[in-house]
Amino acid sequence: MRPLRSGHSGQVRNLARRCVATPLAPQSSPADGFRSAERLVCDAMRTVMGCRFENMPAHLPQSGYRQFPMIVCVDDDHALLALYLQTFFRNGYRCIPCASTAAAFAAVRSLPVVMAVVDFELPEQNGAQLARALRAIRPALPILLVSGSTSLTEEDLRLFDGVCNKGRSASALFGKIADLLNRRGTVPS
Repeated sequence: MRPLRSGHSGQVRNLARRCVATPLAPQSSPADGFRSAERLVCDAMRTVMGCRFENMPAHLPQSGYRQFPMIVCVDDDHALLALYLQTFFRNGYRCIPCASTAAAFAAVRSLPVVMAVVDFELPEQNGAQLARALRAIRPALPILLVSGSTSLTEEDLRLFDGVCNKGRSASALFGKIADLLNRRGTVPS
């Protein structure tokens, strides 16, 4: 991938923050809201970055895209969530970006997600608290911790099905995701 041109990273971050935090219309279901957020983020990235995001689908969801396994991604870094949308699509997954734990709870309750990818250091609660709460909602949901935090304890690590350092390559992340989904038998054929 080419590096961002000067000034573009701030634009993408601001657009992604606005799109991920877009409130739902009163008559909308949470699933409609997440699909709208996906469309807005992809459109915003394509507008700002031009050809950098040429592999993003023009309109989400597309018929093939609907078949991709849904993965909830929880991080307070909006630029990273925008990057997750792009890289998850390219690797055959549907990213449901959640910038807050409340959005993650809504997604897990209302959408057929097959996994959660979470950061450890979040504003509302840490990743361990989030993992406990997600397990209360969906006990069998695989949860992957993607973090660079150094404040993790052994007790914290036991709450997650897998751990990937934030600085690792995309291939390491998607290798871990595929491994966890294959172990759980949740990868669609």
